Amino acid sequence: MGRFSIRKLVSGSIFLISLFWGLSVFGANQIILARDVSTEISAPRGERVTVTNGRVIRVMDLGAKVRVTGVRRGISQLFVGPRVLEIVVVDRKTYQTYLKLKKIFEPIMGLVARIHNGKLEVNGELLRFRDWQELGERMNSRDRYSFSARLSRRLKARA
Repeated sequence: MGRFSIRKLVSGSIFLISLFWGLSVFGANQIILARDVSTEISAPRGERVTVTNGRVIRVMDLGAKVRVTGVRRGISQLFVGPRVLEIVVVDRKTYQTYLKLKKIFEPIMGLVARIHNGKLEVNGELLRFRDWQELGERMNSRDRYSFSARLSRRLKARA
């Protein structure tokens, strides 16, 4: 039997607490995929690449990059050196809605589409009323997402 080490216990606990605190408070960098959809992520040579829940994604080493492919719905963390990426694999319809929102938000500052508690959500800060109108004009009733962005101070003052 190995010796019980307080130092190892404290070190491990601090690592886990900081990891989960960082993921929940600041939000990990989130990448949304669907089954059989891939993206490439830079992974400089020599960086350690680790995956949690390898049933959700497949990772292929491409040298200075890794290709991440969605395998089944779920969440996995991808550690690339010091970076932590949250990879979320969603159903095809949610993914299509996400891509549509992402395209709408390209010229819009403040709003982002993310998966939160398993649902597609628009969050961030609504800076202009016109952005809200454009979202309403370009999305349709079949697109499933929730809107939880906060209003900017300027919009609150005008409301």
